[in-house]
Amino acid sequence: MVCAIAAADRRQVWLSGGCLGLAVALKMYPLAVAPLVLRYAARSWGQAAGWCAAAALPVVLSYGGMVLLDGADGAVLPLKFQLDRDPEPGWCFYDKFLPLSWAAKTPGYAVIRAAPVLLAVLAMTVRRPPDVLSLLRRCAIAVVLFVIMQTFFSPQWWQWIAVLLVPLAGRHRWLVWYVIAHDLLTYLHFPVLFDSIGTRELEAYADVIREVHVWVRAGMWAGLVVTFAWSEMGGRATPRAA
Repeated sequence: MVCAIAAADRRQVWLSGGCLGLAVALKMYPLAVAPLVLRYAARSWGQAAGWCAAAALPVVLSYGGMVLLDGADGAVLPLKFQLDRDPEPGWCFYDKFLPLSWAAKTPGYAVIRAAPVLLAVLAMTVRRPPDVLSLLRRCAIAVVLFVIMQTFFSPQWWQWIAVLLVPLAGRHRWLVWYVIAHDLLTYLHFPVLFDSIGTRELEAYADVIREVHVWVRAGMWAGLVVTFAWSEMGGRATPRAA
């Protein structure tokens, strides 16, 4: 995903689309940033078509291979498994900051969770990112919104976010401390708390520990989104791109 952003900044449209498509073939979450990278990379309808074709190729080859070897279920069942995961009320944001009904497996539940992310991303594509720093900030917002809507929590999500923040740290120095703090918070969740919370010594405090962890994580993510959104709306001067 980062290679797709770097290629877009160098106006290598086909390479950018191919890298983003390869990222989607490995993990679905880069779809959340695809409209933003496309908006930045393409400067004409022809370039947009080329970017989309290059992005589609790795996905078609990957999922086409699954269909050929294992049938349609080979490609679809892993996605259905992720969408059908039961809520983890102790670790996710549902029933705290989001309605628990959104996590229920009701008709159209996938659309309910995806729609807020899609609308936010499309809103960020109305105005083309002026530089790669702006693109990184918008992509970070998109990924944070994507993981917020999930019904479970995984420590790997921090890697998805951090990889977009590290290139920004040279211009936003506070991100150095933010990344360090979030690294420690993630390690505290897994393996420290995850392995210890079921022990006899901490069992009585399990709910409190989960609650504190979720609130701290929510505060850090909300602060990041609000700060970046303020920068993108012109609340303060945009730093020049390196």
